[in-house]
Amino acid sequence: MTIKAGEQQLRRPSGVAPGTMPWPALVVLSLISFITLLAETLPAGLLGHIADSYAVSQSWAGQTVTVFAIGCVVGAVPLTRVTRNWPRRRVAHLIAATFAVVMAASALAPTLGALLGLRFLAGLATGLSWAAIPSYARVIAPPHLAGRAIAATAMGATLAFTIGVPLGTLVGNATSWRVAFAALAAIGGLVCIVALRVLPPVRPAPASTGSSVRAALGMPAVVFAIAACGLFAFAHTLSYNYVSPLADGLGRGAQLGAVLGAFGVASLAGALLAGSFGDRHPRVLTICGSLALAVVFVLLVVAARDGGLTWLIWPSAIAWGAAFGMAAPLLQTATAHAAGAAADAAQAVLVTIWNGALALGGVVGGVVLDRAGWTGVPWPSLLAAAGALTIVVFAGVARASDG
Repeated sequence: MTIKAGEQQLRRPSGVAPGTMPWPALVVLSLISFITLLAETLPAGLLGHIADSYAVSQSWAGQTVTVFAIGCVVGAVPLTRVTRNWPRRRVAHLIAATFAVVMAASALAPTLGALLGLRFLAGLATGLSWAAIPSYARVIAPPHLAGRAIAATAMGATLAFTIGVPLGTLVGNATSWRVAFAALAAIGGLVCIVALRVLPPVRPAPASTGSSVRAALGMPAVVFAIAACGLFAFAHTLSYNYVSPLADGLGRGAQLGAVLGAFGVASLAGALLAGSFGDRHPRVLTICGSLALAVVFVLLVVAARDGGLTWLIWPSAIAWGAAFGMAAPLLQTATAHAAGAAADAAQAVLVTIWNGALALGGVVGGVVLDRAGWTGVPWPSLLAAAGALTIVVFAGVARASDG
């Protein structure tokens, strides 16, 4: 990865020895990724409880994820621009503190409308975090280990699936979804306190003519990587948001916590694989992850059509988790590598497209669930996953940095 002159100024954060990985700071950034992604996805395991709490359907309760994603779309680019000249540490503190406050308020939301409004605010903060956190990690790490640093922060998102969603689902089932939300608020507060002591100060990058959104979108490799990310996110979210009714339909509703746990463990394995080998073989791993996601939805379509194959939910969950843990950070890294000096702008666009796909997936999934039932949910995910795989293979996504 070529480091531009403007970026080079960011390579000297105080408190980090030159040439070393700043692991304490990366762990904190990973924790911020953990709370943001867990806040976004936790309702997927608690849809029934949220729906019962407000006396609405599960498809309506699923819009708590959709509205969150809309907040990400609305906030990513403008908030990235507003905070462009802020110290990166201040931005990270703002994100963690926002989540602590908003999640605490969400646990007390008296109506679904109030909860949706708070979810939108949380989405705004997440839109900023998805652009700022990878950028922060990239500039405090040695240049040749930038991909590994981004993968390290993405590990927090993986742990959200591995530990957070299954544990949050168990807590919510044992108590209430409000207790699960309050626990996440407490974690956010602790992360904010730790961040004050651990994160190194980093001077903001000077503006340059090559760092705008327009410059980023003028690069075909960036556009293809972002397009693949968007289709990947749409395929994943459309079915993941409604995994609860999907599991119920397959007769595995009582095992949902364990299924989500299998997804999370596999996601962790995929993320570890991406972190260990992603800098050397990004294209091979990106293709494998994209292919695995398409295979997942083939299996779920087959399981939905044949009542004797409901056990396919288990290999599907494992392959799904591995695909998500591996391909998502690699596509993000491919976007940053392809964009060069415009990496921050490209990441902001990526966040917008990714979360726009999440929002669209939530809406489309809700419509499909209402009109076609749970058996129809995997079909649009399969089409989108096939589209992402096609772009990755034939547009050469991640090819420039392979080897």
